[in-house]
Parts: sequence; structure tokens; C-alpha cells
Amino acid sequence: MKLNKDQAYTDIQTIKKTLESTKSNFEGFYTILLLYGVFRLALFIIASPMILFFRNSMNHRFLPFIIFLINILISVSILIIYIKIFKGEKDVSNKYYLSCMATWGIIAVVLPFIMIAVRCGIILFLPSEFTLGTMSKLAEFNMLINIMLVTFCFIICSILTNKKWLTGISLLILFVFLLLDIVFYNTMKVNGTLAVYIFYNVVTTVGYIILAYVLKRSGDALWI
Repeated sequence: MKLNKDQAYTDIQTIKKTLESTKSNFEGFYTILLLYGVFRLALFIIASPMILFFRNSMNHRFLPFIIFLINILISVSILIIYIKIFKGEKDVSNKYYLSCMATWGIIAVVLPFIMIAVRCGIILFLPSEFTLGTMSKLAEFNMLINIMLVTFCFIICSILTNKKWLTGISLLILFVFLLLDIVFYNTMKVNGTLAVYIFYNVVTTVGYIILAYVLKRSGDALWI
């Protein structure tokens, strides 16, 4: 009889552990999104005043290098945090959730290093007269990729939380960015550039923080 009770208790604990590992509360994903958004927001807050106040000074040519170093530091920090959090989620048996987290995360944490490598390649191998134009084109590509990345993350979170309105917001973000970039950027010059810059940075910072909050609320609801 005692053996049967011990076996039943073991079976119950096994079932409970299996259910808990299957039922994800999105803790790892929303933590990554929150930190990713906060770090990008910090970069925006640091870089914008520097560009505004020092662009006409004698040291303005060092600004891109300083911002570049800050970007590297943030990118390395995000990479370390992502690896640590993802390893902590390895016991979750919800492979669908892990796949979504990995699909967005790998692109997000590797993209800055790809851009850094491309920039170094441009500086080292392209003639100096082509460097400025190529860097400008690379910056445009970087903005578009990051916008696509955040819209993709909205869609992933929409699927995970079953909140279809997130998909609608992702399409709206893409539409507004393309409208600003194609219409206002080319016609309004300085004001158009400013509008694109502000919209881009708000979406790629606050957007991730909002998604983290949505995942947090949805994950908590699963455990009520």
C-alpha cells in the first residue's frame, strides 16, 4: 500500500512538472524584449543630445565613433543577456514558444554585429569618395531591417498571446514608416528626415517595451 502511495505521489509530481514546463508564462521572452527596448532607448537618449549639441563643434567628426562604441557595448550586453535567458528557458517543453523566441532573438542580437562588420568592410576596402554615400545607404537598410524586425516581433507576440490586434499594429507601423520614408523624407528634406528619425526610434524602443508589457500581462493571465 505504501509503495502504491509513493508511486502515486511520484506520478502526480511528474505530471505537475510536465504541465508547468509546457505552460509558458513568456517570462524569458518579455524580459528580453524589455531589456532590448530599454537599451535601444538608452542609446537614443544618449546619442540624440550629442548629435544636436556637438554637430557644429570641432569634435563633431568623433561623434560617429563615440556612438559606434556605445552601440557595440549595448550590442554585446544584449547578446550576453539573450544567451543567458535563452539557456534558462531550455527546460520549457513548449517548443513552439522557444522557436518563436529564437527566431526573433537570433536575428535581433546578431544584426548589430553584421552591420558593424559591413561598416568595417566599407571603411577598409572602399575608396574614400564612395564611403559617405555607402554609409548613408547602409543606414537606410539598417532602419528598414529594424522596422521589419519589430513588425515581425509584433506578429510573433500576436500568435503567442492570441491578440490579433497586434498584427494590425505591425502592418500599420510598416505602412507609416514607408509613407514617411518615401514621401516625407524625399519632399520635406530636414523636417521629413526628423519625422522618419523620431518615428523609427519610438517604434524600435517603446514598441518593444509595450510588447514586453503585453507578454507579461498575457503570461500572468495563464497562471490565474
